[in-house]
Amino acid sequence: MDLVDVEAEVAGLAQIFGASVVIDPYQAALLGQRLHRAAVRVMEHPFTAESRRRLFGLLLQLVKDRHLRCFPHNDLQRELLALEVSETASGWRVDHRLGRHDDHVVAWAAQALTATRELIYGVDYGIC
Repeated sequence: MDLVDVEAEVAGLAQIFGASVVIDPYQAALLGQRLHRAAVRVMEHPFTAESRRRLFGLLLQLVKDRHLRCFPHNDLQRELLALEVSETASGWRVDHRLGRHDDHVVAWAAQALTATRELIYGVDYGIC
């Protein structure tokens, strides 16, 4: 996969939808900087055990409150339905089954978290 193409697609979609882009600073710092220079709002969100708990907690609340809204997306639906919850020493963990993915779910939840913060606090979470 050509990462230049990925960057162009992400920038284009962010501009079309007027959306912020959420990145893990440990995996996409350069992408975040380049998008920011292209006038795309970028929010850094390190993906730790605690941040995953917050993301999935928000996702659960949105589902319970019937506020989960998005364009039809088969992969997202498949991932949502395949999530598993287990109890660990540090609390509850939501994860995908072995050999499966939760990338679409995590991306959707991260964007929902960003939108929620921007609505509540009126803050632009840019990286610079």
